[in-house]
Amino acid sequence: MKRIRWLIPVVLILLLALILGGYYYYNFIKAPLPSQVIERARAKEEKEVLVIGRVPAENVVRLLKRSQPLIRYLEKELGMRVRFQFARDYEAMIKGMEKKIYDLVHLGPKSYVKGHGRAGYYAILKPIRHGSATYRSMIIVRKDSGINTLNDLRGKTFCFTDKESASGYLYPKVLLLKKGIGPDKDFKRVFFTGTHDGVVLNVYHKNFAAGACFDDARKSTFREEPEKIEELRIIARTPPISNEPFAVRPDLDKKLVKKISKAFLKLG
Repeated sequence: MKRIRWLIPVVLILLLALILGGYYYYNFIKAPLPSQVIERARAKEEKEVLVIGRVPAENVVRLLKRSQPLIRYLEKELGMRVRFQFARDYEAMIKGMEKKIYDLVHLGPKSYVKGHGRAGYYAILKPIRHGSATYRSMIIVRKDSGINTLNDLRGKTFCFTDKESASGYLYPKVLLLKKGIGPDKDFKRVFFTGTHDGVVLNVYHKNFAAGACFDDARKSTFREEPEKIEELRIIARTPPISNEPFAVRPDLDKKLVKKISKAFLKLG
């Protein structure tokens, strides 16, 4: 009898230990740490965000401001958040595509070919502007520069946008080479501005005698100061270039891809 009385408190202590141990395990050991909770929440949030990658052709702040109606429209149509993520240049964009940072990218035709080859992104849409599926590149100078033809560019300074840009480098370079003008040997200095409005502004402010950009980057650059457009003259245009495509990462949900296509086509 005494032995039973002695065992009862021991059993109770063991039961209490088991209960407290289980509580501690499930609420402190097995439960995720605060940092894990944050990471899971962040991962869940990122799945609900469509990240659009783009290399800005103009001032980023101005571009974001103009893009707000499009962002709101896409969020409504897709039922998810939409966020723009800008890359400093096309090579940075392609590297981001290799890491699958972007869900949807809007990039130039030359960089699309490279991005498709290196990261597998595939085109789903191509914009139609002013009734055309193509656009051109142009070479501009100031009206008071005394430069009237491509041959007048020899010995002058010149600016392109980006070596991965079709309209800001590849097509105008081919145009110059066909005229027997080699940028590396016939120009006094060559510079890459990184953006199309950078070319327009550098030529306008006489930092460079001439430059290559998409046609007509003057209008988007001087949207609020149209009188400045008249200070710049176009001395040459390239053959047509395919409009830059919208492409998606290869593992993006196919239902979402259809919704994205439908939303853009609905814009008309």
